Amino acid sequence: MLLERDHTLQSMLETEVTLPSAVEDSQAREDSSINLTPLDPSAVMLLSILECLYAEHSQGRAHMPLAALCKRLELRMSTLQRLLTALDEQALVKVCAQKDRLVASLTATGAEVALALQTA
Repeated sequence: MLLERDHTLQSMLETEVTLPSAVEDSQAREDSSINLTPLDPSAVMLLSILECLYAEHSQGRAHMPLAALCKRLELRMSTLQRLLTALDEQALVKVCAQKDRLVASLTATGAEVALALQTA
């Protein structure tokens, strides 16, 4: 479900947006269409990680094993760890060892950001 939404979001971001004819006529002197720059795939995956961790957090599960995140997001472990490092540097996610496995959890700031993204 997350991947379908990510692919839909990605395809929406890659499409060219054209203005209605009335607006286009009034802005013809400036520019007749607006081209949106697609999001970087890494940015989409960062948002997917936040969304996934927030879903677990909202269901009362504070920590999520990295292996489960890899499986759910269909990512390699090395890619996930690179992305989690970026999120950890921004104090949005915390990665730690728990019972001989690596788990990730949202920080308070990460939960606020994820909630804001959910409502946006």
